[in-house]
Amino acid sequence: ALRSTAPFIAFVCSTGLSSRCSRTALAASSYDEVQDGDKITSYDEVQVGDKITGNVRRVVDFGAFVLFGDGLTGLLRDYDISSSDRVNDARDLLEVGQEVQVWVKEKKNGKISLTAVENRVKFDLSPFEGIASDQWLKGTVLATPAFGAFVKVTEPNSGATAIGLVNKMNITRGFLKSVEDELEIAQEVNVKILSVDAGKLYLSMLKEAAAQNFSLESIPSDQWLTGRVLSTTSQGAHMEVRAPNGDATAKGFVHITHIKDGYVAKVKDEVHVGQEVQVRVLRADKRKGFLLSMKP
Repeated sequence: ALRSTAPFIAFVCSTGLSSRCSRTALAASSYDEVQDGDKITSYDEVQVGDKITGNVRRVVDFGAFVLFGDGLTGLLRDYDISSSDRVNDARDLLEVGQEVQVWVKEKKNGKISLTAVENRVKFDLSPFEGIASDQWLKGTVLATPAFGAFVKVTEPNSGATAIGLVNKMNITRGFLKSVEDELEIAQEVNVKILSVDAGKLYLSMLKEAAAQNFSLESIPSDQWLTGRVLSTTSQGAHMEVRAPNGDATAKGFVHITHIKDGYVAKVKDEVHVGQEVQVRVLRADKRKGFLLSMKP
């Protein structure tokens, strides 16, 4: 057993175990004290998504072995220590005996994988596959990267939980400069399921009824539509496109190479937010997004 009467250091923050997080010295009489109430006694009791408190048993360059429950061990790989920092050597952040709070990422072939970043847990998504696309689910915001928000949702009948991604364009209609302007960590939100595909859950927070939207999948590639620029990036422009015969809208993206014939140095030199342009559909894929073109 790992024992010590010396204080140990815990690094815990929303983005994992990181040198950027505050360090708190925690005194303990021994490292094998129960930190999380009832002990987990067997591999079968461990559930993917469980949040556990354990102690580092051994540190190697690619990660750390964490002791928890009644003598169980899981592997915390270097790339699961932090979502914001690149970890070249786990020994720079972890030491034997250190207390850590982690999640069970995966169980496979009798082995347990751990992560300090909750949105990397590999949940069973099968309970969410039959949920109607217009059904609202309760969710909690876990992280707000620049491209969207990771939200933890609960399936109402079984109580199963999973983590899905709300892309930035599906948070609110209109221009959204920053995800953090709209959402904050631990905020409760309502979401709908867009798709469950390839082990990933895609969500939407758009409150408009489905009848107000239309699908670009049925639009031929030679039909021109009116689009409005929602935002621009170095790679292209996000568009809101109106249906041919009505006010219903859909969203798509015009890559910089499809703004005009010839070389485009900067997107913002060609289009600006709020500008109306004519676009046509190049690719229609609900999961990957709709790719548009302003070129003939």
